[in-house]
Amino acid sequence: MSQSEAFEISLESLKLGYPQKGMSGWSSDFEISLNIQAPAFICLIGPNGAGKSTLLKTLGGFIEPISGKIAYNGTNIHDLSYKRLATQRSFLKAESWRPAWTQAYDWVAQGRSPYLGWSGKLTKKDHKVIDESLELVNAAHLKAVEVDSCSDGEFQRLNIARSLSQQCPLLLLDEAMAHLDVTQRVEIISRLKDYTRAQNRITIISIHDLALAFEYADQIFCVQQPSIFECGTADELIQRNCISQVFDSEAVKFDVESGQFRHIQ
Repeated sequence: MSQSEAFEISLESLKLGYPQKGMSGWSSDFEISLNIQAPAFICLIGPNGAGKSTLLKTLGGFIEPISGKIAYNGTNIHDLSYKRLATQRSFLKAESWRPAWTQAYDWVAQGRSPYLGWSGKLTKKDHKVIDESLELVNAAHLKAVEVDSCSDGEFQRLNIARSLSQQCPLLLLDEAMAHLDVTQRVEIISRLKDYTRAQNRITIISIHDLALAFEYADQIFCVQQPSIFECGTADELIQRNCISQVFDSEAVKFDVESGQFRHIQ
């Protein structure tokens, strides 16, 4: 895979949320202002309903922020054409529709859509990128298998490969470790981090496994809508008591010394 040129995301007074329409609307009390330069491997953590998916969708330009600005290399993402945006960021949803009668190779090849001409024909370069993406997630043996016959874990690896084949400088992954077993989660997150560094990318992945986030993330974004957004290394967030503030409950507490959650008797 070709290495990406220098890439930066700038967030200026970014406020997340949805218009207040009935009880379902919400907006964050916090505003995010920061710059992220490639390479960066970032884990996004927070409990269910914390706003992780909303943040990823906002960063990808799928929903507009309540206020503020997102720029890729200095250009507001809402000034980019859809085709240009599709070459700048790829987005893996937490749940993906699984088509029938589609081979894994063809499913992963859909990531090349932004680069195809009017004929839609794959070039040698496209095939090379697809093969490399399948290899990276250890799924090359699945290329001739129909996706509706794959296990949930196999299909998840194919979804990651499809995002990788899009070859964007920004990779947004929502719950990419879902459906993977313990060894696969370690293997995939390690490979994704190596890929991020080697190809000079920015990867932001939402994850529930805090141990993996603590071990592999360059930076961690910790979010709990509507009022909490913290960023830093694992040690910094622990020392600032962010983990306890976001995850502690009456029954479970985060122990700073061990870095583990403890059940309260």
